[in-house]
Amino acid sequence: MLQNLMNKYSALNVQASFRIVAFLIFALCWPESLYAASVKFEGIKTIYNQKILKISLDGEIKEADTIRLALIIEENQLSGRGDVALFLNSFGGNFLEGIRLAKLIRESEVSTVIDNNAECYSACAIAFLGGATPAVEGVTLESRTVVEGGKLGFHAPYLDIPEGKYTKATVDLAYSAAVRGITDLITLSTELGLSTDVLPEILSKESSNIMILESVGDFARFNVATYPNYKIQRLTVEMVRNACKAGFLLSESKGIINASVDLVGDIPSDDFVNIAIVTKHFSSKPVFGVRSVVATASAGEAGYEWCVYDSAVTEYGLETSCRGFVLAYTSAEAEQVARTVDDNGGTTKRPCKLRFSASILNQNWYRDQDALFNVPISTKIEEFTSAIEKLMTIGHEISADR
Repeated sequence: MLQNLMNKYSALNVQASFRIVAFLIFALCWPESLYAASVKFEGIKTIYNQKILKISLDGEIKEADTIRLALIIEENQLSGRGDVALFLNSFGGNFLEGIRLAKLIRESEVSTVIDNNAECYSACAIAFLGGATPAVEGVTLESRTVVEGGKLGFHAPYLDIPEGKYTKATVDLAYSAAVRGITDLITLSTELGLSTDVLPEILSKESSNIMILESVGDFARFNVATYPNYKIQRLTVEMVRNACKAGFLLSESKGIINASVDLVGDIPSDDFVNIAIVTKHFSSKPVFGVRSVVATASAGEAGYEWCVYDSAVTEYGLETSCRGFVLAYTSAEAEQVARTVDDNGGTTKRPCKLRFSASILNQNWYRDQDALFNVPISTKIEEFTSAIEKLMTIGHEISADR
């Protein structure tokens, strides 16, 4: 068994030639220390009111940590269960090992968590992105959560080369290994559910300039859930505008970069329409709700892109969903088109990509994450609660209760 695991995870497309260059440490962060990370299976734990089979990884990531984690998963039959989480706390380490860990975690459908006061940078952050959970019909969902107070940060890999003289062949081997490592990350990124704009950001950051996820937009673009969650009790026009703007930016892969841009410009004064609807999207039985139609972005000669945003009160409380965007010149035209949009978002011009990863810490993650988008996308996560509570007290309320 051990030999099989070593064969599977010791290379990951980067052959042994890289290990010949032992003194050229290809790392994402600080130089390697004497000891590898501590990887432990802690058994059943009650964490944030959820019973979880907990694995912990603490310390610097080094070669063979993937094999150690694989042994724990196999010996305790933890793969594909849906109630297993790896809690990470590491400043980073070996970049290639971080990729191997991400691949193993994803294949094993193990969730990842960065707990309160824990930190996960560089190679650890890459491993964290492997977090996944089994879903219906054989589909695997991303499942990675940062608890409030935890830190997640990325930067590009680099060669940490000690002083000395090296042959051209040796340098060529190290360079080839570095390129192959980045190639493996790019190849793996699609499987990890990363958007196309994320990798260039990671690879453009030097080790002295770590990109730490801080805002709602950051977490959305990296498809990472946060905890705790917030359930809104009141929905206002401004909250809908914020969600629609976020949905447009994220569907354009612009994320936080252009979050302050005025997307619409000169728009008609009647840029917001509410339609009474009956929907089964939020519940197995029909419920009354409101469909808000909002002019969100200019479409040039085609008019405007109007956001279609539904809200309804169900047995779970006030729920919301951004359906997508339709093209129209006026609010009257937009209203007619919006009435044809079904519960699955059909007939929309573009989807509204308001989504986060699943979260092992929140059984209702698919219902409770939407509130994060009701604040401006640039809002820092630690400022979210005060921002959303302020928004709920001002402006015209959209009543979804009939």
